[in-house]
Amino acid sequence: VAHCSQRGAPRLPWIPRTAEKRFNSVYPQASNSCQRDDSTAVPSPYHLPAPNPFVPDDLSILPVTNMHRSNGIGTVSPVHAANSSNSSSDGTKISTSKGNNDPADEEVLRKKLRIEPDPIPSQILQLNGLSLWHMLDPRFPVPKATLAVRLMSPLAYTNAKCSCMNELMKHCLYDSLEKTLYVASTAELVSSFSSHSHGMDFKIAGFSDKVLSLGKLILQQLMHPESFITESCFKMQSDKIRRTYQNFGMKSSNVANSARLYAIKPNSYSPLEKVKYLPLEDHGETESNTPNTTGLKRERSVSVTSTTSSAMRSLTAYISEDEGRITMEDLIAFTKRFFSHVAVESLVHGNITEEDAKDMLFDIFQNAPSLQQQISVFNVKGSKGSSNGGLDIGACSINLDDAAYGHTDIMRLLAGNVIILKQSPRNPKEPNICVECYYQYGVLDTASLATLDLLETLLYEPFFDSLRTKQQLGYSVNCSTRNTYGVVGFLFSVTSSAFDIPTVLASIMEFIDYIPILIERMKGEEYKDHVDSLITDKIQPPNNIFDAANANYGIIQDRRYDSFDVRLQEVMVIKKLQKQHMISFCQELFGVNTRRLMVIEVSREKAPTFLEDCDHGQQRVFHEPTALFVQNQGSDNQSILQPWRMDR
Repeated sequence: VAHCSQRGAPRLPWIPRTAEKRFNSVYPQASNSCQRDDSTAVPSPYHLPAPNPFVPDDLSILPVTNMHRSNGIGTVSPVHAANSSNSSSDGTKISTSKGNNDPADEEVLRKKLRIEPDPIPSQILQLNGLSLWHMLDPRFPVPKATLAVRLMSPLAYTNAKCSCMNELMKHCLYDSLEKTLYVASTAELVSSFSSHSHGMDFKIAGFSDKVLSLGKLILQQLMHPESFITESCFKMQSDKIRRTYQNFGMKSSNVANSARLYAIKPNSYSPLEKVKYLPLEDHGETESNTPNTTGLKRERSVSVTSTTSSAMRSLTAYISEDEGRITMEDLIAFTKRFFSHVAVESLVHGNITEEDAKDMLFDIFQNAPSLQQQISVFNVKGSKGSSNGGLDIGACSINLDDAAYGHTDIMRLLAGNVIILKQSPRNPKEPNICVECYYQYGVLDTASLATLDLLETLLYEPFFDSLRTKQQLGYSVNCSTRNTYGVVGFLFSVTSSAFDIPTVLASIMEFIDYIPILIERMKGEEYKDHVDSLITDKIQPPNNIFDAANANYGIIQDRRYDSFDVRLQEVMVIKKLQKQHMISFCQELFGVNTRRLMVIEVSREKAPTFLEDCDHGQQRVFHEPTALFVQNQGSDNQSILQPWRMDR
């Protein structure tokens, strides 16, 4: 060693060993070769894993050309301009603040705050029931991408049984793909699945070279229900969902959070409504053991008009709910009918070309009858008649239709009236009570959302300091903005184990009455600090390409296609919000004669607690969220609560 370490010393010849020096094990390769001998067989007790098909082969970064960037405030994707504004149930247009700002002022503010215009996804496909958004993000030149796909069908929200089967379909699909998804995750290709009131979503994020391959595999598997809905899988996932459903409502805070949604969203179904349709357990469960769902049954009828598609008409026979429990055959039939009237909306965000994104969707949906007359709009590289394109015999029959996008009705609470929703936790030993005061404002737009966000910034610390630190009413005290499927509002929530509902509710209402005085007494510098803090938070760009994709996909889910670049819009609104404007806003939102208030009271006591600032005649008490729909008829047989109809 000393000889070799000297500079300029001659190298000693390297002599390959034929055996290991300690145990004298003979090496399998030839002594005169330094190369790997692939012909040598691996000993039989050892098995190497197969090559990972999701390891990327191509890490090249695509050049960004013809990028569709935001060009100031109010930029709207031309394809969906008609969907960029919401309408109320009576057809009147909901006004927003967009377009009221001077473009010169906006440009000055953009430069001052160093807000770069956000690139906007382009809608490269818009066919009947099939929509594809695409963006090569110039902010993140990395070989990564996100694929998000939303599948929507009116069958998913028809009734509680269909809603349960929709969730069960998602669980069975994930279970059948679990091994494949694990292999993909080792190659940093992460996927997630979710079911919702209109169908299901899945999302894939990772290296762009294999994102579309995994997405195509998932869609192909989903459209062959017999391949993933097996007897063992069906039983295992049914038991899993049943345990989740049966554990619902044990904690007071969870009951309060879900009750508000079930009360104002007609086509949402609680786990207690859905659990009665799951098959019975094998170890002696009987019908009497099923959680009591008396009074919870609701059905949402799907209207059939002269313009309704034939596929939609064919669903009406299936929509008449069978009271029996779900079987494996029922779930397979549901999956096939799900695709008989479906709408698909997807986003490809990242290092993937438009042509590749189109090819993936075309390979899956090219056999849909509604696309046969629109094939020419596809710009695909492969042969449309190739043997591996489309779906083989035995797959679901696909019928794409824009009408399957559906809508969401959110009940509009009456101004000047109070709805008290009295709930009880299902755990008889639950020590906590929970009180929530939800003030509904109206349809989401940039101005209302920015104003409510500033209100949260102004009130969060004083509310916590008063009720948690000083009065010590409960361990969970918070207030926040709420966006419920496009309808915004403000929520005060307190969970306590030491005080009863009358005490907590009185303290919340006392603080709410004090809010206009609280804002008026704020010093100018303190108010400005809150405004600047919120602006700093609003102008923050996404940290990575996956955060950027999630933000764009959220806007696509809400179908707010004119809101891809809203950072500067919100900042412009916040900069103009003076103290007096916030005081007037609070007086309207929280005023006794103008408020749209729902109070959720969760405790083991059955008697409700009424508010003291208005007559009992202005307060309606309900003991079930679904009772708002059952009892929502006046003497003239007209609905008392009118809904806001939101396109989803």
